[in-house]
Amino acid sequence: MKNKLEYPLSHPLNKDNVKKFIAASAPDARNAVDKFIKNTTYITYETFIGYINHNLAAVVKQLQEDRPIFVYIDYYNQNKYYKQKSNFWLYLYINQIAAEKYNKKVYMITHLNKRTLKDDDIVLLVDDCIYSGTQMSDVIRILDNPRNKYLHLILFVPFLSHEGANRVIENFEMNENLYDCTFSFSDIVFYISPLSRYMDANEYINIIKYYRNYEGKDFRLNTDAQEDICKYPIYFDHKVADYMSSFPEIYGGLVPNDHNLQNTKEIDVLINESKENLGNPRTKEWRSKMTKLRRNFQIYPLITHCEHLDTPEFTESSCPVPPYKKKLYTDFIHLIKKKPRAVRSLSEQLTKVSKTKSKNKSTSKSTSKSTSKSSVKLAKSV
Repeated sequence: MKNKLEYPLSHPLNKDNVKKFIAASAPDARNAVDKFIKNTTYITYETFIGYINHNLAAVVKQLQEDRPIFVYIDYYNQNKYYKQKSNFWLYLYINQIAAEKYNKKVYMITHLNKRTLKDDDIVLLVDDCIYSGTQMSDVIRILDNPRNKYLHLILFVPFLSHEGANRVIENFEMNENLYDCTFSFSDIVFYISPLSRYMDANEYINIIKYYRNYEGKDFRLNTDAQEDICKYPIYFDHKVADYMSSFPEIYGGLVPNDHNLQNTKEIDVLINESKENLGNPRTKEWRSKMTKLRRNFQIYPLITHCEHLDTPEFTESSCPVPPYKKKLYTDFIHLIKKKPRAVRSLSEQLTKVSKTKSKNKSTSKSTSKSTSKSSVKLAKSV
């Protein structure tokens, strides 16, 4: 295969760092921190791929005997970087397993105007996880079906929220171009829960008040806490979502305490000084202060193999490194190999796992029923 399929390392929580993180947290933050960590959902690659394998088998059963599987990739929005996205990574996996196990062809398409598409064909809308559902809804809202084919669109996403599911269905129903199509979910899905299921905003304030927001300002505690608890305390072996959906600053190890809050404020002062003196280059003294402050954070990364992190992960997580970001992942593996403790990458034999069972007590399964546009129902919120 032209595009090599890479696999992630195993990234469970680092138990030693978890203890250090909690101990170093401000006294009034510890209970909330402890509750946050205990209610974090960690999805191993084995579990993740088990869902993919099961759902792919269900798709194959629905296929017309002589027809391929089509995977829709939103190439236009992703431009030349589409190969560094999770949906293309999953397309490669689906392509490989469909060929090896089922002798089926898989074709990537970027629009529904393909002459190769026929009535009753299956088109997969692929992603690893849906949080708020905004991105996938944007994709579905602009989908066009100019040849008016009777297509079966399947949201091939094994992990999603009830909020995201509802938003996606609403956008499908509003898109008149898809009137001739049906829409369904994968055979089984894992419904993820927001932080609000485990704690309220008043509890979360005890964490957030020791952080700065993403514009270098103090949080509007009540407002921002209410928004943040709608995010999801979940991560995968292949990634932690960005700050719009998850908590990279916490998983990255930034301890919520006075020391780190003061350190961040001092960095903000330096940055503002630099902005106010645009005509003057940053002096050696300025750079020295900034370097010292950046190395002064108290950080205990919560995720195994991410112990090298030493600066805050405010907006995006740089670890775990997604295996589909080739250059970054290669550099990450080289870094890991330099560590004294040996690290074993997951075997490529995982691609052949067919009997993997997802053993998570919070797993919620949903049987997919293909429905017409006029009869599709909203997922129930909890």
